[in-house]
Amino acid sequence: LSSVASARARMQNLLQKLKQVVGQMTADDFLVPCMIGTTEPRATVVITDSGDCKNAREDDENDTPPPPEVKKIIIGDETVFRINSLAVLIKETDLIRQTSVSEDVATIAESTSSEDSSDECDSVYRLHVNFGNEQLESTVEIKFVVKRKFETIMDFLAARRCSFVFEDIISRLNQPNSKRESAESNSTMKLPGAAEIKYLLQNMVYYGYLSFQQSNVK
Repeated sequence: LSSVASARARMQNLLQKLKQVVGQMTADDFLVPCMIGTTEPRATVVITDSGDCKNAREDDENDTPPPPEVKKIIIGDETVFRINSLAVLIKETDLIRQTSVSEDVATIAESTSSEDSSDECDSVYRLHVNFGNEQLESTVEIKFVVKRKFETIMDFLAARRCSFVFEDIISRLNQPNSKRESAESNSTMKLPGAAEIKYLLQNMVYYGYLSFQQSNVK
C-alpha cells in the first residue's frame, strides 16, 4: 500500500507541474509566426559570418532571401523573451552522440575533437516545434546553420527554460570560457555584435522557438 500511495503522490506532483506548464502556454506556442508568413515551415536557415541570413528548403540547394517578416520583429534591450513550451532546440552533434550508442567511443571522441578544433566550421542546430501531432512529425522543423561565433548563444538558448532579456545573452558572452579565450587569443574568432545577436533572435522568434511576454511585432 505504501508503494501505491507513493506512486500516486508522485503522479499527482507531476500532474500539478504539467498543469503549471499548460497554464503558461499561449497561442504563440501553437501558431508561430512562420506558419502564417511566407516561409515553408521546413527549411534551412543559414546565419552567415556577417550576421546576415539566407534560407533554403531542405530539398532545395538554391538560396532564397530571408522572409521580410523577420526584420519587422522589434527587439530592444528591455525585451523579455520566453521559450516556447512546445519547442526544442538541439545541437546536431549532441543528437548524433545520443543516437550513436553502438559506435566506437574513440571514433566519436576523435570526430568531436576534430570538429571542435576548427572555428571555421559551421555549427548545426535543429529546431522542432509541436512534435507528435497526427502526422507524427513536427509542425515546424528548421535546420539552423550558424558560424562558430554564435555557438555560445545557441547553446544558451537550447538549455534555457525560463524567460530572459537581451542583457542575459551579453552577460553569457562575457563569462570566462577557456575555449573562447583561446580562440580569441589566436585571433581566429570574433564575438558577434549586438546587431548580429538581435538578428539571430529575430529568426528564433519568427520560427517559433522564442516569443515575447508582450507584443513586439508591428
